[in-house]
Formats: sequence, C-alpha cells, structure tokens
Amino acid sequence: MKSSKSLLMAVALILMAVGIRYVYYIYVKHADKDHRPWAYPDANDHSLVGNWTGTCTDADGISHKVSFEILNPFSDEKAKDRIFSKKIKRDRRSKNTFEGKGMIDYNGKQEEIELSGHVDKEDRQKVEIDPMPTNDKHHPGFNVNLLSGRWQGNTLNLEVTFSFYTPEGFSRYESANPKHSFIGKLLMTKQ
Repeated sequence: MKSSKSLLMAVALILMAVGIRYVYYIYVKHADKDHRPWAYPDANDHSLVGNWTGTCTDADGISHKVSFEILNPFSDEKAKDRIFSKKIKRDRRSKNTFEGKGMIDYNGKQEEIELSGHVDKEDRQKVEIDPMPTNDKHHPGFNVNLLSGRWQGNTLNLEVTFSFYTPEGFSRYESANPKHSFIGKLLMTKQ
C-alpha cells in the first residue's frame, strides 16, 4: 500500500513538472511575440521572417540579384530545446537581431551568403542587414556590403553600400573615386 502511494506521488510530481514546463513554454512563446513583433505575422499576415528577392546595380552598372531568407529567431524547435532541457536557460540574445541565409547572383556567378541584421529598437520598420559570403571570398569588383532601409508589409526598400575588391581579394577604398562612394537602391519583395 505504501509503495503504491509513493509510486502515485512520484508520477504526480513528474506530471506536474512536465506541466509546469509546458505552461512556461506557452508563456515564453506568447512573450516572444511581444518582444519580437516583426518576427510574427501581423493582422495583414506580414512579417520580416521569410524569403525576399530583389535586384540592385553597382557603380559599374553590374546587376546583383539578391535573394535571402530571414530565419525566425525563436522557432518552436529552439524554444522546446531551451525550455525542456535539464536546466531552463534564459534567452540573452537581443530581441532586435536576426540571422538568415541566401544567394547573390552577379554576372551569372552565384555566391552563397549568411546574413546578420537587426531591427531598430524604437522604429521597428528600420532594418540593417549585413550579408557575408559563406566561403569568406569576394569576387573582383563591387560586392554588396551593407543593406539598410525600411520594411513595410511585403517590401524592403533598402540602400546598398558596396565594397570594392581587387582580383587578389583585397578590399580597397579610394575616396577620390566617386564609384567607391556609390549608394545603390534595392527594392525587395517577399516571396
């Protein structure tokens, strides 16, 4: 009789612990929507997370087709791993940063990129995105360096700064050359 009570008590404690973790998961997921509204669909089904594409032209007149995916910084999988691990871990990352992956196509050559970016803390429509080649190599000529601008619904209206690279792979900036200060325009649409 005593062992069945102990067993029942142990099962009840385990169920209670799992229940508490599950309630905590729901709370954290709901709180994340308040902290990162840009990562979740709004009333019009718009969010910054997803696939984007657009084309810009550099100072030499070469077209760069840019396509990327902004990843959800708080996916269900990450949340469950964090909350249902042996020790609950706090999310210490900024609520305004994001990551992604994509591709830049220039002159028929494709370059895989990784993204890091952030949404402005006060004006959550202002974004800045830094694309970096995954192989850490840059093609000779102008390379897309930094994207900054505004996100509205299914469009990203961005200014593009370019970095110039020599055939040897070195970055070079010539202040007297107006091409090196050229700012491009990139209108991206959500796919």
